Amino acid sequence: MKRNNNGSSAREASRLYLNLRAVIYGIILAFLWSGLIVLAFGFLGFYIQGWGEKTGALVFVAGLVGACLGAVAAARRVQSLGWLHGGLVGFGFIFASYLIGLIWETGTEPVTSVVLYRLFWGTALGLLGGMMGVNL
Repeated sequence: MKRNNNGSSAREASRLYLNLRAVIYGIILAFLWSGLIVLAFGFLGFYIQGWGEKTGALVFVAGLVGACLGAVAAARRVQSLGWLHGGLVGFGFIFASYLIGLIWETGTEPVTSVVLYRLFWGTALGLLGGMMGVNL
């Protein structure tokens, strides 16, 4: 006799979904974290000589760390499919920050290789942060 497990399959199906609110929450937190990290770098750069030349790299690193921390927060909120939510947070954060940068600096033109490089690393660290967030 076959046993009916409708309850367990329904619970399993309800767990496997994309939570867009968690992704938006993670992107907002990524902006906040990266802003705080850039502020700390700026404070340290005031006292440490030579950091002025490395501003672009430090801001990029702060953005990647912020994307990773936002992905951790989004994955912790959902508790499933952390890699997916984290990857979307990383991608969304880098894409949104790039769009804001294009609006802010109207004289710049998009450079495809730089954008793809940043999107790759943002998505990769978002995936990593999402995997860590589910397991925390």
